[in-house]
Amino acid sequence: MTKCDGHTYCNDQLGESYTDIWHDSGMRILLCRKPMKTAYAMLGVGFGALDTDYCLSGKTVHLPFGVAHYLEHRMFGNPDGRDATADFAACGADVNAFTGYDKTAYLFSTATQFDDCLEKLLRFVTEPYFPAEAVDAERPIIAEEIRMSLDDPYEQGYAAQLRGLYAEGAIREDICGTLASIGRITPEILCDTYDAFYRPDELILCVCGDVTPEEVCKVADRCMPAHTPKRERPVRLSATKPNRHLSDVSIRMPVAKPIFNFALRLPDADRASVPAAFAGRRRLLYRDTVLSVVAEALFSRAGTFYSGLLEEGLIRPGFSYGSTVLRDLSYLAVSGESDCVLEVYQRFCAYLENVRKNGISKEDFERARRVMYADFVTAFDSTEDVASMLFSAAVDGIGLFESLDMIERVTVSDANALLDRECLQENMQLTVVEPLADGESEGIENGDTD
Repeated sequence: MTKCDGHTYCNDQLGESYTDIWHDSGMRILLCRKPMKTAYAMLGVGFGALDTDYCLSGKTVHLPFGVAHYLEHRMFGNPDGRDATADFAACGADVNAFTGYDKTAYLFSTATQFDDCLEKLLRFVTEPYFPAEAVDAERPIIAEEIRMSLDDPYEQGYAAQLRGLYAEGAIREDICGTLASIGRITPEILCDTYDAFYRPDELILCVCGDVTPEEVCKVADRCMPAHTPKRERPVRLSATKPNRHLSDVSIRMPVAKPIFNFALRLPDADRASVPAAFAGRRRLLYRDTVLSVVAEALFSRAGTFYSGLLEEGLIRPGFSYGSTVLRDLSYLAVSGESDCVLEVYQRFCAYLENVRKNGISKEDFERARRVMYADFVTAFDSTEDVASMLFSAAVDGIGLFESLDMIERVTVSDANALLDRECLQENMQLTVVEPLADGESEGIENGDTD
């Protein structure tokens, strides 16, 4: 029986804590106990859509695009033909799952029968069922999901932007894969991938709610093996390669107003320069935090860039921005709608060049930092947000409260140093979804990259 004491991490400033337990099976359990009506559990692995190439036992494996997402779909199938969703509904629980670039997770929320729901979650994720007929039956469902994405101008603008930034890798394709790639996914591929990335010692269980460690461990003891033999772990191989030269991309789709996507491609976390204090496992966290503060400082509604464009009528209010930082890639992006895309893009490039030369002001940096701090603190009002943050932190190899510590430690000098090194005109790219002209068919007008 697994000992439930684990190690408890506390943050006195927030008045919050969580317990980190290693189950005898090798599964990691992260529990934040909060006296809230709804409990939330997330069970996942650090395997996602970008993990198409890996080496295991001296063998190099190249997976078709979309295997991680296909696995997510198939995990809900039971040998008796029922979908696991029905089992949770019978308990009054909501169940779902998602596949990201670097992770896959299965989750539920419930106000009653938590133990029963947790047992169902652990069993359906640890008891795979991949018969050929069931795998084949899943293919048209996923194909329809891909087709729906192909009809969405916002998703297609985003996808075209990523293809413009990167020459190779799964980042160029939908997380679901392509219609061609999912046709190559077989039961054998799913079994081998599951065996490589879903072993008990790869699983992370995150729980938040009015639940004790003893309750969680008791259910885990019923469902999980008492021991997992040690074995070689898969070594992920980077398959993402940037385009050497960036060029603008224009797509024609049935939209009422042009949709723009501007991007600044940045070095991936492993190649980027970071202060010595943040090397090692905290490198990714440092990059992510600095870029998040930079995005908030430069493009939020409180900033001069957004307000100026809006006041002049150059953009519509629906303006989004953010940064993406993963092991193999990172970029800063903004998107919105405008009838004057080229003028807005020129303003974007000139704005970034000015910021690169003159820096972000201390006032803008501190405002952005306060927004991030507030977002982190208020997340503890939601069991879903807490479990999600615990899972993401575990996948990234850090503790939950290290994120808050990093928000407090990064400085305006860190932000300006990054912009000075990496905010280069040759790494800026424009993608636009243009309305169709009368009688015109959809397609890419120009988008050559090499």
